[in-house]
Amino acid sequence: MYVVGYIKPSKFQKIIYVNMISVILSFILMFGNLMCLSSYYSSSLLMTWVSV
Repeated sequence: MYVVGYIKPSKFQKIIYVNMISVILSFILMFGNLMCLSSYYSSSLLMTWVSV
């Protein structure tokens, strides 16, 4: 969606930011399970946030 210009970069950053917060919250609620932080989803969120 961001690539073809449907949403603004600031809105896309907010979406990524909320998803990152949900990953951190699930890490806390699963008592520090490191598999949550080392998943492909969390690393792709981080790289998407850095690239925007």
